[in-house]
Amino acid sequence: MQGEIWLERAAEHGNLDAEFTLGTRLMKGTGVTRNPTEAVKWWRHAAEHGYAKAQNDLGYAIEKGDAGKTDLVEACMWFLLAVKGDVAQAQTNLADLSSDLTVEQYHEASQRAQDFHPQPVPMLNPIKGDNYTFATIPTSK
Repeated sequence: MQGEIWLERAAEHGNLDAEFTLGTRLMKGTGVTRNPTEAVKWWRHAAEHGYAKAQNDLGYAIEKGDAGKTDLVEACMWFLLAVKGDVAQAQTNLADLSSDLTVEQYHEASQRAQDFHPQPVPMLNPIKGDNYTFATIPTSK
């Protein structure tokens, strides 16, 4: 229980590992009530900040409809970004999804992935507590 509190606090303060882990626990119902909507929220936040594992899992949730609707183009975009981030499972997910896409849809997803720029990550200043500083996660080009 105490671990869950710290995990949630870390996620709320922008720790991407915590956001990803909390999303995973919420999706699976591990130690918490299963809540796919909240899981997708945490994965999306981490994914938009360049966290590759979250990009893969978000893509999978979007492909399967756990995000509220199925959007194959958006799912493909997240898989492409996760592949770029060296997430091995993303290659398999992308290969499985590709057969369901038209050439135009794949092109659109590729363009979205090329245009993607991770958002700055808000991080608490450990000395001042509530003041935010910003950092960006380096991405390979």
